[in-house]
Amino acid sequence: MSFPFDSLRRAPDVEGPGLVASDAADRLILDESREAREPAGDGAITVIGDAYGALALGAAWDGARGLRVHQDALAGERAIVANAARLGLDDRLTVHPELDPDAVRGARVVLLRLPRHLATYERLIRAAWVLKRWQEGEDWARRLLQADPGNATAWRSLAYAVEQKGLLDPARSMWRRAFQSHPYAPDIRSGLARTTLDGGAHLRLDSAALASLYLRAGRWGHAAGAYRRLVKAAPKRLDFQVSWMIAAWQQGARQEAYQIARHLTRRSPHTLLAWVVLAALGDVDDRALARNPIQTMDPDGEFVQAWLRIPWERPSTPLRVTIGEAALLAEDDAQ
Repeated sequence: MSFPFDSLRRAPDVEGPGLVASDAADRLILDESREAREPAGDGAITVIGDAYGALALGAAWDGARGLRVHQDALAGERAIVANAARLGLDDRLTVHPELDPDAVRGARVVLLRLPRHLATYERLIRAAWVLKRWQEGEDWARRLLQADPGNATAWRSLAYAVEQKGLLDPARSMWRRAFQSHPYAPDIRSGLARTTLDGGAHLRLDSAALASLYLRAGRWGHAAGAYRRLVKAAPKRLDFQVSWMIAAWQQGARQEAYQIARHLTRRSPHTLLAWVVLAALGDVDDRALARNPIQTMDPDGEFVQAWLRIPWERPSTPLRVTIGEAALLAEDDAQ
C-alpha cells in the first residue's frame, strides 16, 4: 500500500482550499532516495525542513525507524507530531527543535527540501560539518556566500571541502578569507595553519582581520575607516563593501551607507544586508524594492539579528491571524 499523502494535515497551521500539506517535490525526494534509505538502518536517517511530515512519515511508512526530524516552524513541528500520531507512526521518529549535532550525528541519509531562508543555510552548513559531508557543505557555503560574502562559517566549510580535494593553494586562500572574517575561531586558525608553512606568520592580524574585530566589537567608527581603506585597496571584495556599509550605517553615516547599499543591490542583488540597509535608510520606493528580497532570504529577521548580531529595528508589519493561529501563538508565548 502506498503512503497516503492526501491524509496529511497542516493543522495547527492554516488550512484551506489550495493549501496542501505535501506536494510533488516530497514524492520525488522519496522516490529518488528509496535506494539510499532501504539499507540505512535504524537511526540513520535525518529529515530537515519537512514542512508537515511528508518526507519523515513517508520514510517511516516504508519501514524506517529512529528518524530524526527538524522543522523550524512551531506549527509545522506540531503538524508533524499530529500527522505521525494519526498514521500510527509516532514511535518511528523524534522531532528535534534545534538542528544541533544530536539531530544529525551518525546519519547516513539526510532528506531535505531546498530552503531560501539564510539562517537555515547556515544550519545546514554546520550539519554538513558535523557529518563530514564536505561536498554538501561546499554547496551550501557557495549559496550562502552569494548573500553574505564575508560569512566565516561558509568560508570555513568551503576551505575544508577544497582542502579535502588536495587543492592546497585555493584552500589556503579560502582559509585566509575565513580568518579575515573571524580571526580567533579555533577551527579556522587550525585550517590556516595546516595549509600554510611560514612559521606562524599567517596568524598575525592583517588589516582585514583587525577591521573584522572592530566590527564584531561594535567600534563602528574604527571599522568604517578600516573598511573604507580596504575597499580602496581591493575594490572587488564584496565582503569589504558589505562590512563598510554596516559600519557606516551603525555609526550613523546614513548617506554613506545608503550609497553603498544602492551600489550593492545593483551589482550583487543577492546580498541580503544591502537590501536591509536600503529598507532602513531609503524612501518608500526603496522599501518596496527591498521587501521581496528580504522576505525571501530572511523573513523573520533571524539571520540579521541572531546570526550576525546586528541591531536592527525592523519596520512593523501588520498580520492577520485566525482565532486558531492566535491561540497557538498565545500558547507558545506562555511556554
